[in-house]
Amino acid sequence: MLKEFADKIFGLLSQKDETVEDSGQEYEFCPNCDANLTKQKGYDRTLPYWVCLGCGEMLINPEVDTDSEIAWICDDCGDMLNTQKGVFPIVVKR
Repeated sequence: MLKEFADKIFGLLSQKDETVEDSGQEYEFCPNCDANLTKQKGYDRTLPYWVCLGCGEMLINPEVDTDSEIAWICDDCGDMLNTQKGVFPIVVKR
């Protein structure tokens, strides 16, 4: 009986929201844990990256134009450095 209850609860937790067609809203899901990103507090599809609240996976927005698949994040403000225009390093010739 306990196993049936656990299976039922797990099944409810792992189901995707079936109201997608009813509401007309597009939902996005974490490719790692299948959590509904759209319903996570603070999620915005225009952000350069998002850390899934379900599993902690860092997801980089596919529309971000970067030269690397590595996300460089500022320790102070949390901004994604890959998308910022920077100063080219100064080369000193001797």
